[in-house]
Amino acid sequence: MPAAWDSGLTGEGLTIAVIDTPLYTGLPALADADVTVREPSFCYVDGEAVPATSSDALTASHGTNVLALLAGNGVGAGGNPGTPGIAPDAKYLFYTAAIDVPEDGSGWDTSGLECLDENGDKQSSVVRAMEEAIDDGADIISVSLTSGGGIGADDVILRAQREGVIIVSGMPNDPIEDFAEPWPARANSVVAVNAIGADAAVQTSDGVTNSFSRVTVAGPGLEMLWYGGDATDDWDVPVLADGTSLATPVTAGFIGLVKQKYPDATSNQILQSLIHNTGTGNPDLNYDDAYGYGIVSLTTMLATDPSSYPDENPLIDASGDRMPLAVDFADDAEQPQPSASDAPTAGEDAPAADITPLVIGGVAIGLVVLAALIITIVVLARRKTTSPTSASRNSGGE
Repeated sequence: MPAAWDSGLTGEGLTIAVIDTPLYTGLPALADADVTVREPSFCYVDGEAVPATSSDALTASHGTNVLALLAGNGVGAGGNPGTPGIAPDAKYLFYTAAIDVPEDGSGWDTSGLECLDENGDKQSSVVRAMEEAIDDGADIISVSLTSGGGIGADDVILRAQREGVIIVSGMPNDPIEDFAEPWPARANSVVAVNAIGADAAVQTSDGVTNSFSRVTVAGPGLEMLWYGGDATDDWDVPVLADGTSLATPVTAGFIGLVKQKYPDATSNQILQSLIHNTGTGNPDLNYDDAYGYGIVSLTTMLATDPSSYPDENPLIDASGDRMPLAVDFADDAEQPQPSASDAPTAGEDAPAADITPLVIGGVAIGLVVLAALIITIVVLARRKTTSPTSASRNSGGE
């Protein structure tokens, strides 16, 4: 990362949207960040809108740490070390689309993670946030939440493709069988991210490698610096955390720096570069269910001009039933709408009655508090082309 920053690649000129849980704006790492918070949140309790910001270390730790990985200045809380953000000079748009309501205050309670509308009904809050992010001019949308989609899900994916907005989303953290594949990671055209550690190994759950049939790339997301949350309930004490929720903003930030260096490349071409330039290069597009096309590599992407690739989104799968369908993208591109792009139109991903609870894209917070911690995000140069033998295909999970 220092080499990229030294060359002037700091995210300047980019607009990145983050959709997550509430934000604590008082974290020292965010003191210098250019962040516009959409107030209030999309969530209501007893008919009252919930604020998009919070100082509570349980309620706001997820969204705050996710944003810090992108926009952080490297200053830690309480005199402790901090992690510098990938793109500290970008403009950030923050949308709170989920709230966490722990039953006893002792930790994450995903059954309480929800976002009801003004009438107290379940809603497609992530969809609404995405729509507003596109309205507000986002170049990239980073989503470390998962849901069932809901009304308008297909339409917002089609619109993002049409307007050249790249969506990056975390896949589940556990290989849980018979769990509905989460949205937006499951959607056609979306960058779905898995998490790896410094040893380049994908995260595991009970010895089983986390794998997912729709993963695009794997990015750094294990043993990352984290403030707040259920391990300490304290903004001043750093711990280590794992999860795709962390790998998602790192990957979004890498994509942003490539977009900054090559402003004439289309979003489609940048996605082509993403999957062709994992590790030290993946020209044959080798793929497996744990790493996807490989480990995201900022170094390799920056060395290749994306404009040499076709102006086609390589993440639109025409062979299966991923929604929106490939034909929807093609039909949408033919409509007389003010946009540019080659891609889809669509129907709704699921009726309102089928909206599933929101799930935090997954963070496991370490219980060992660090007295001193220095973490450097290393762009991993090596890539595995096959997943470990213990890997199992995953159709969803938290």
